Amino acid sequence: MKKTPCAISFYFAFACALAAQNAAPAATAAAPNPLYAAWKGQEGKTVTFNRTERISGGAPIRGGGDRAAFTNSVQFTLVEFSAAQATIKVAAPNQPEQTLTIAAKLMPDDPAFPKSAGAEELKIGGKTYPCVKYTYSTTSKAEMGRDPQGLRGRVTVWVADGVPGGIVKRNISLTIRASYDITDTLALTP
Repeated sequence: MKKTPCAISFYFAFACALAAQNAAPAATAAAPNPLYAAWKGQEGKTVTFNRTERISGGAPIRGGGDRAAFTNSVQFTLVEFSAAQATIKVAAPNQPEQTLTIAAKLMPDDPAFPKSAGAEELKIGGKTYPCVKYTYSTTSKAEMGRDPQGLRGRVTVWVADGVPGGIVKRNISLTIRASYDITDTLALTP
C-alpha cells in the first residue's frame, strides 16, 4: 500500500500526540518567597521584637507551673538584599550574633516555603495590623534562636505592609525528644 502525504501526516500527528501524552510532567518552577519580598528597599533597617519563650515538659516542677519562661528582645537587621537572597543579622542579648538568609525563590513543595494560612488582624501596642498569616518549617539556628539539632521547627508568621521585614509576629514551635515543647513568640516592638 502506497502512503500518501496525507496519511504520513496523520501517522506523524498521531505519533506526536502519543509521545506528548506519555511525556513526563513539567517540573514545578521555584516561586517567589513572600518573606524575601517584604525586605525589599529596607537595607540597613532594624526591626526589634519582644521575645517570650516558654519551655514545658520534662521532669515535673515542684509546685507545678511552666518549666521556664524567658523574655528578652531580638533585633533583625537587613545587611544585604540581592536578587538571590536577603541577608539578615540577628542579635539577641547574651547570644552570639547570627546570620539568617531568606531565599528570593523556593520550590512550592519545600517545607521552608511560606504557605498562606489566610488573613488576620493583630493588635500590638495599641496598633492594629492587617496581616497575611503564613506557615512553614525551618532548621535555621538563627531563626529559632537555638540549635535545633537537625529538627524542624514549625513557624507561623503574620506579615503586614509598612513594617521593615514585613513580620509583625513570629511563633516558632519545636519539640525536642518528644518530652520538651518550646514555644518562642516574637512580637513587633511598637
